[in-house]
Amino acid sequence: MVTIIGFMPSRSDKTLDFSEDYYFAVETSIYNTLKATLVAFSVTCFLETTKHWQKVKIPQSGAFLSITAKVAGHTTDTNQLALCVLDLAYLPRLAAVPTATPTPSSTLTSKQSAH
Repeated sequence: MVTIIGFMPSRSDKTLDFSEDYYFAVETSIYNTLKATLVAFSVTCFLETTKHWQKVKIPQSGAFLSITAKVAGHTTDTNQLALCVLDLAYLPRLAAVPTATPTPSSTLTSKQSAH
């Protein structure tokens, strides 16, 4: 079982009717400690054709998701990890938050002069 946090990429083929599809791609990344960089990759998520998922719509492009799934294998055409979705949650997108400017400490040390 795996948990993936990622987002729905833009769909490149606008001519297909995705309303009947029970699969979608999610883009995510991992941190490579050896190279100190993020490595992006995609996984293909499948919804089972059961009553539980029957009325669930495929997430829209740009949706930020948390997915818990079991590993089903890999896709033959793109060699992506194939996941069977057990739980799907929409996550809020964080708004651009301005970074707070640090302020100097208001506590000043005073030196007493000895007379």
